[in-house]
Amino acid sequence: MHITDEITGRFRTAVVSFHLHPEVVVEQSQALGIVSLRLPGGQEAWFECDGGTVAVEESTWHPEFGMAIPSHVIRCGFEGPRLRCSLTWNAA
Repeated sequence: MHITDEITGRFRTAVVSFHLHPEVVVEQSQALGIVSLRLPGGQEAWFECDGGTVAVEESTWHPEFGMAIPSHVIRCGFEGPRLRCSLTWNAA
């Protein structure tokens, strides 16, 4: 699956955020810019982006009012006007 985002007009910085469910285990390969995702059922997926930088940050998930559960967010910073993010997974 691919998502392509393009910004028109002038901008200084732009970031897209992908919030993950708390049960998703995240591992980032700094060298390759690829984020490995392991789902609760054991399935694996890989996230990467072309045209930007990838960072994994701690976040929180809010399933109901007043509740915050630790989770992660993938943030992709645009290096130019176009960013293409890809998610691939193994078919089990």
